[in-house]
Amino acid sequence: SMLHFMADSDADALVAAFRDRMALGSYLVISAGCQGDSNDRMGKDIRSAYGSGTVLSGRTSDEIAAYFGDFELVTPGLVPVTEWPGQLREAPHPQQVPRPPATAGMLAGIARKR
Repeated sequence: SMLHFMADSDADALVAAFRDRMALGSYLVISAGCQGDSNDRMGKDIRSAYGSGTVLSGRTSDEIAAYFGDFELVTPGLVPVTEWPGQLREAPHPQQVPRPPATAGMLAGIARKR
């Protein structure tokens, strides 16, 4: 995902337009940079690599969760990308999972359109 390289309003509009056009039963997969003090160093490194004019918008975990709208999050929910299972053994089952702390560098989730 490149959502963290877009202005917040642009990222919101893009995800909403995509989500609205998805067929019922489809899955939306998102990973995005999450804001937090631990990401300050990472942000400086990214701007150093890509240039000082690089847009870099970290979102809170609640803002990233809002990208999924009324879709059903599947296990393990919205979690740091390092905690995402490498391989799903069964089809994901919808489940409400507590949101991770806002200090995670990148969060990822999968949700199903009902």
